[in-house]
Amino acid sequence: MKEFFALAAMAMTGVAFGFYIWQILRGEVRPHAISWLTWGVATIAVFAAQIVAGGGPGAWHTGFSGTATILVFGLTVWKCGFDRANAVDWTFFAAALLGLALWRLTDEPFTAVAIMSTIDVLGNGPTVRKVMIDPFGESPTFFGSIGLRTTLAIAALETYSATTVLFPASVGIASVMVAILILFRRRLAAAA
Repeated sequence: MKEFFALAAMAMTGVAFGFYIWQILRGEVRPHAISWLTWGVATIAVFAAQIVAGGGPGAWHTGFSGTATILVFGLTVWKCGFDRANAVDWTFFAAALLGLALWRLTDEPFTAVAIMSTIDVLGNGPTVRKVMIDPFGESPTFFGSIGLRTTLAIAALETYSATTVLFPASVGIASVMVAILILFRRRLAAAA
């Protein structure tokens, strides 16, 4: 049953990212490169920690998602560049790198996951800033579906512990919050 949930989470991730990539290529969404770079670094690091902590099939989606996130980062740089990045955005990314360094200094997987979960949530900062200015430049469907798929990913975990659950739960909650913010800002923009 765990494998079913893991494959379902990966399938949902593939569909969500596939549609999002299609939207990038068509110019319908304009992701923030620094958020995607930060999310990619955090997700790949957490994948490694989940494997060490015995995450089993539930960790598969994290590795798959990390790879897709790096792909979105590359497409974003190609299509949009770093033109919207400011000093605050680069600070979020520097914090992600600091998180990696701190992880290397500790041998504790939970500490690494807690640090990277915090960094991943902070990685929403540049995207939230962008959504406040341009709510039509992001996809609420993508962020909402990522929130939903984390439920499947958590169900697929072989071992439930703070180390294995913290990251997908924080990603899911943050993604749903971003989706709600996009819809709220779009409604305000349409009313203006």
